[in-house]
Amino acid sequence: MRGAPVGKHTALYINELSRDEDSDARMIDQLPVAVAAFDASRKLTRYNSAFARLWDLPDAWLAAHPSLGDILNHLREKRLIPEQRNFAEWRRSRVEAAPAAGQPIEETWHLPSGKSIRLVTRSHWMAAYSFSVRISARN
Repeated sequence: MRGAPVGKHTALYINELSRDEDSDARMIDQLPVAVAAFDASRKLTRYNSAFARLWDLPDAWLAAHPSLGDILNHLREKRLIPEQRNFAEWRRSRVEAAPAAGQPIEETWHLPSGKSIRLVTRSHWMAAYSFSVRISARN
Protein backbone atom coordinates (compact mmCIF):
# COMPACT_ATOMS: atom_id res chain seq x y z
CA MET A 1 0.00 0.00 0.00
CA ARG A 2 1.30 3.47 -0.79
CA GLY A 3 -0.10 6.97 -1.01
CA ALA A 4 0.50 9.94 -3.24
CA PRO A 5 -0.65 13.56 -2.92
CA VAL A 6 -3.48 14.58 -5.23
CA GLY A 7 -4.32 18.25 -4.70
CA LYS A 8 -5.41 18.69 -1.08
CA HIS A 9 -6.09 14.96 -0.71
CA THR A 10 -4.07 11.78 -0.70
CA ALA A 11 -4.78 8.96 -3.11
CA LEU A 12 -4.43 5.51 -1.59
CA TYR A 13 -3.20 2.67 -3.75
CA ILE A 14 -3.87 -0.79 -2.42
CA ASN A 15 -1.73 -3.38 -4.15
CA GLU A 16 -3.16 -6.42 -2.46
CA LEU A 17 -5.54 -7.14 0.40
CA SER A 18 -4.44 -9.84 2.78
CA ARG A 19 -7.87 -11.42 3.26
CA ASP A 20 -6.93 -11.41 6.94
CA GLU A 21 -10.07 -9.94 8.54
CA ASP A 22 -8.28 -8.26 11.46
CA SER A 23 -5.69 -6.47 9.37
CA ASP A 24 -8.30 -5.55 6.73
CA ALA A 25 -10.59 -4.14 9.45
CA ARG A 26 -7.73 -2.01 10.81
CA MET A 27 -6.93 -0.75 7.31
CA ILE A 28 -10.57 0.09 6.56
CA ASP A 29 -10.90 1.91 9.88
CA GLN A 30 -8.02 4.21 8.92
CA LEU A 31 -9.66 5.32 5.67
CA PRO A 32 -10.93 8.91 5.71
CA VAL A 33 -14.09 7.95 3.79
CA ALA A 34 -17.08 6.31 5.45
CA VAL A 35 -17.32 2.61 4.59
CA ALA A 36 -20.00 0.05 5.47
CA ALA A 37 -20.29 -3.52 4.19
CA PHE A 38 -23.41 -5.68 4.18
CA ASP A 39 -23.99 -9.39 3.63
CA ALA A 40 -26.47 -10.89 1.15
CA SER A 41 -29.31 -10.50 3.68
CA ARG A 42 -28.42 -6.77 3.96
CA LYS A 43 -27.09 -7.05 7.52
CA LEU A 44 -24.17 -4.83 8.43
CA THR A 45 -21.01 -6.93 8.58
CA ARG A 46 -18.35 -4.24 9.01
CA TYR A 47 -17.97 -0.50 9.09
CA ASN A 48 -15.28 2.01 9.88
CA SER A 49 -15.19 4.82 12.41
CA ALA A 50 -15.76 7.42 9.67
CA PHE A 51 -19.14 5.75 8.94
CA ALA A 52 -20.14 5.82 12.62
CA ARG A 53 -19.08 9.49 12.92
CA LEU A 54 -20.78 10.58 9.70
CA TRP A 55 -24.18 9.37 10.92
CA ASP A 56 -23.50 9.74 14.67
CA LEU A 57 -24.28 6.04 15.23
CA PRO A 58 -23.21 4.36 18.48
CA ASP A 59 -20.72 1.50 18.12
CA ALA A 60 -22.89 -0.69 20.37
CA TRP A 61 -25.85 -0.28 18.00
CA LEU A 62 -23.71 -0.95 14.92
CA ALA A 63 -22.09 -3.97 16.60
CA ALA A 64 -25.56 -5.59 16.73
CA HIS A 65 -25.38 -5.81 12.89
CA PRO A 66 -28.53 -3.85 12.00
CA SER A 67 -30.01 -4.31 8.57
CA LEU A 68 -29.63 -1.65 5.90
CA GLY A 69 -33.36 -0.98 6.24
CA ASP A 70 -32.99 -0.45 10.00
CA ILE A 71 -30.10 1.95 9.42
CA LEU A 72 -32.11 3.95 6.88
CA ASN A 73 -35.09 4.07 9.28
CA HIS A 74 -32.81 5.30 12.08
CA LEU A 75 -31.24 7.97 9.87
CA ARG A 76 -34.69 9.14 8.76
CA GLU A 77 -35.88 9.42 12.36
CA LYS A 78 -32.84 11.60 13.12
CA ARG A 79 -33.46 13.66 9.94
CA LEU A 80 -30.00 12.86 8.60
CA ILE A 81 -30.94 11.71 5.10
CA PRO A 82 -32.81 13.44 2.27
CA GLU A 83 -36.57 13.79 2.67
CA GLN A 84 -38.44 11.44 0.36
CA ARG A 85 -41.97 11.78 -0.95
CA ASN A 86 -42.48 8.03 -0.54
CA PHE A 87 -39.92 6.87 2.02
CA ALA A 88 -41.12 3.24 2.05
CA GLU A 89 -40.58 2.90 -1.71
CA TRP A 90 -37.25 4.76 -1.62
CA ARG A 91 -36.05 2.58 1.28
CA ARG A 92 -37.13 -0.60 -0.52
CA SER A 93 -35.28 0.44 -3.69
CA ARG A 94 -32.08 1.09 -1.70
CA VAL A 95 -32.30 -2.19 0.22
CA GLU A 96 -32.99 -4.23 -2.92
CA ALA A 97 -30.33 -2.53 -5.05
CA ALA A 98 -27.48 -4.91 -5.74
CA PRO A 99 -24.70 -3.63 -7.97
CA ALA A 100 -23.39 -5.94 -10.64
CA ALA A 101 -19.72 -6.88 -10.36
CA GLY A 102 -17.62 -4.00 -11.60
CA GLN A 103 -20.65 -1.72 -12.01
CA PRO A 104 -20.94 0.59 -8.99
CA ILE A 105 -24.11 2.53 -8.30
CA GLU A 106 -23.34 6.19 -7.60
CA GLU A 107 -25.68 8.85 -6.31
CA THR A 108 -25.53 12.18 -4.54
CA TRP A 109 -27.63 12.84 -1.45
CA HIS A 110 -28.33 16.44 -0.44
CA LEU A 111 -28.74 16.27 3.32
CA PRO A 112 -30.95 18.45 5.52
CA SER A 113 -27.73 19.73 7.18
CA GLY A 114 -26.74 21.47 3.94
CA LYS A 115 -24.00 18.96 3.14
CA SER A 116 -23.99 16.75 0.09
CA ILE A 117 -22.57 13.26 0.06
CA ARG A 118 -21.55 11.04 -2.81
CA LEU A 119 -22.65 7.49 -2.08
CA VAL A 120 -21.02 4.65 -4.04
CA THR A 121 -22.43 1.13 -3.75
CA ARG A 122 -20.43 -1.71 -5.21
CA SER A 123 -20.06 -5.45 -4.95
CA HIS A 124 -17.00 -6.48 -3.00
CA TRP A 125 -15.20 -9.71 -2.09
CA MET A 126 -15.46 -8.92 1.65
CA ALA A 127 -19.26 -8.65 1.55
CA ALA A 128 -22.23 -8.90 -0.76
CA TYR A 129 -21.79 -5.20 -1.29
CA SER A 130 -20.37 -2.12 0.37
CA PHE A 131 -20.92 1.62 0.55
CA SER A 132 -18.34 4.31 0.53
CA VAL A 133 -19.26 7.91 1.15
CA ARG A 134 -17.46 11.17 0.39
CA ILE A 135 -18.69 14.43 1.88
CA SER A 136 -18.66 17.77 0.11
CA ALA A 137 -20.22 21.18 0.62
CA ARG A 138 -23.48 21.76 -1.20
CA ASN A 139 -23.08 24.00 -4.23
